[in-house]
Amino acid sequence: MVLVTPGFENCRRHFGQDFLAFYTAGSLAREGRWADLYDLDVIRDREQAIARRSDLALGNAVGPWWNPPVYAWIFAPLSRLPFGAAVLVWSGVNLAAMGAALWLLFQLIPAHRSLTAVLVLASAPFVQSLTHAQNTPISLLLVVAIAHAWRGGRNVAAGALTGLLLYKPQLAAAIAVVLVLHRGWRAAGGLCAVASFILAATVLTMPGALSDYIHRMPINLHFMQAENTYLWERHVTLKAFWRLLLQGRGAAETAPIVYALTAASALPFAAALARSTWRARRDHIDADVLITATVLAAPLLMPFYFDYDLLLLAVPAVLAARYARPQDRPALLICWSALYLWLFVNPYIGSAFRLNLAVALVACAAAIALRRATKSQNELAGDPTIFTTVQPPLASSRKAA
Repeated sequence: MVLVTPGFENCRRHFGQDFLAFYTAGSLAREGRWADLYDLDVIRDREQAIARRSDLALGNAVGPWWNPPVYAWIFAPLSRLPFGAAVLVWSGVNLAAMGAALWLLFQLIPAHRSLTAVLVLASAPFVQSLTHAQNTPISLLLVVAIAHAWRGGRNVAAGALTGLLLYKPQLAAAIAVVLVLHRGWRAAGGLCAVASFILAATVLTMPGALSDYIHRMPINLHFMQAENTYLWERHVTLKAFWRLLLQGRGAAETAPIVYALTAASALPFAAALARSTWRARRDHIDADVLITATVLAAPLLMPFYFDYDLLLLAVPAVLAARYARPQDRPALLICWSALYLWLFVNPYIGSAFRLNLAVALVACAAAIALRRATKSQNELAGDPTIFTTVQPPLASSRKAA
């Protein structure tokens, strides 16, 4: 929005609008009204009242609370503050998380720290997450930490960190499945321990909220995506690509052909990721390769994945730079920066021409990563078309596998 109609007043009235859903959920949890977390009428009335008090340019929109119910407790203390102050505090938390995530990324690629920082901080996903007051830097911090634990053979820690990422199930799902299949029962134990704690906290502190979440979430999603004009160009899923291309942004039931094309186009990525996981476990391939393929393929296997969450692609970009041949690293950096720059204009191009090219770009990157991950070491040595150097597996990868 601010790229189309810039100016301080416009920016101020739109800044942090995604946080409005977090703030509203926190206030409802604090008041003991967790039964209303997924009631869109209640959410709309509360958000409209907050928007009027805070002079936000919300219009008639409503921002649902998409997360599992227990995470609303995180925002309960912030909901005691005026909305403007709460947004600033939350932005500070995210900037701190961004700093920690960059520090962890720097440990993976110390030779290119400045370039990595510029590419991440100047990227469309980071700018979007900051101006929307989203939680994507926290997601990035968790995924970088998962990558460190995974590649270092700390399987329980990797599983536990993936459990923390369940606050956004669409980000955690593919990582959780591949991690457990690759690393086995220790990773599964860490994941189950954290998931069990979250489940128990939900049941004990918010009775009935979990069943509301399970029952109402599909209804709310249908209302937003089928009964209203929806921002399909802001999603980086295969469903969004076909839905926008064939039906546009208007309110309508998703056509069967969209579901069929989504399933048909997702199946090769799912199959390649399954084969990559099996080969990594059998051949003790460096975990960096599997993590890269998993994070890149995740948006294409999910039904819901916003463009600002592509900030997570900083992790596969850095890991790929570690194992790419030196002569291929400039091309890798150009592709990474091109994708992040394209995301600045993708919403406008997509809505105008009904073509979500961000999905196509991510699909191309995922296909390249999955092709690399499905090759054995002998096959890699004889294939000059794969831009990677052949490396022996890490000692920790051998031991953990």
